[in-house]
Amino acid sequence: MTNPFQSFLNETFSPFADARALILGLAQTMGATFNAWVPLLIFNTGTQAPLFKKGFTTVACLAGAQAIGVVALSFLGKRIIQKTPMDTSEGAADADKLRK
Repeated sequence: MTNPFQSFLNETFSPFADARALILGLAQTMGATFNAWVPLLIFNTGTQAPLFKKGFTTVACLAGAQAIGVVALSFLGKRIIQKTPMDTSEGAADADKLRK
């Protein structure tokens, strides 16, 4: 589920190389951290297996928070694109495409 969100963020911030690199780097870092540690902490196999009531609820809430974060970043990215003047014709074409 993370890869489509990262692709979406990549397209949203395509006119701004520095912002795109920072945002994608943070997204990949957070995704790897969550994939490594969250299952270890919320899926306690010693006491909750096989139902994992707390684990499934936590995963659903985190997925919802991730979706809300992507929508918020998309909104902010489009707002930045609309307020920033473009100098190059290639960047202007990308910005015009994203403004629609």
